[in-house]
Amino acid sequence: MVASFEHLDILRKIAEPIRSLRKAPRECVEATILRLCEEGFLTLDELAELLDSRKDSLRNHYINPMLEDGRIEARYKNIRNHPRQGYRTVAGIEGEE
Repeated sequence: MVASFEHLDILRKIAEPIRSLRKAPRECVEATILRLCEEGFLTLDELAELLDSRKDSLRNHYINPMLEDGRIEARYKNIRNHPRQGYRTVAGIEGEE
């Protein structure tokens, strides 16, 4: 999965508030995805596991809209269904109002 146990621990701590809620507010889930993807690419499987969410729901409700509005980027931009597709936060987006 993720590079190291320490890094995985950090990611789990970031995701914990979303994992613990059955229905988290959209803004909170999006902000958490942005934080999780700040350090590098995470796959949909990794994000789903960290957030305790179904992959299809995560892709349709969060990942695709965030890709479209430019807040995150795909590792393989021209191959949307690449088996190792990953997503990361676009630099400079998090702090902008």
